[in-house]
Amino acid sequence: KATVSVLNWASPCAADAAPSALRYTLSTHMGKKSIVREPPPVTLDPASLVTLYSAEDYKFVIDRQCAMQSNLIKTQLEELKEGEDPVVRFPHIQAPILEKAIEYFYYKHRYDNDPEERVEFEVTPAIALDLMVVARQLGC
Repeated sequence: KATVSVLNWASPCAADAAPSALRYTLSTHMGKKSIVREPPPVTLDPASLVTLYSAEDYKFVIDRQCAMQSNLIKTQLEELKEGEDPVVRFPHIQAPILEKAIEYFYYKHRYDNDPEERVEFEVTPAIALDLMVVARQLGC
């Protein structure tokens, strides 16, 4: 099994961070370089995390508030019985597509209340169609 953690792509508290507290890093993704504004590091409580599994059984551990950007995940989490682990499995979603959807959860959580600071959410043409299908399934 492979494990991928997506915890600090964009912090849930990034909207509350003072601009002077933000860091900038150079990011290279698929050969394209860009400057990424990163929020200060955040200590996350294990109770505020959700685990998502892709079709290949990749494990994504993400912030609960960011996961709730998906109506499907939100509904499934609300239906959990007390004491159950917050785990959601997606047997039909490939890991790269689920990873990009998770990036969008963080993006949406970060920028929904800050439209002036919103940057473009980039999607490569190679995954665009699959991502649109998954976004519709996830309700985001």
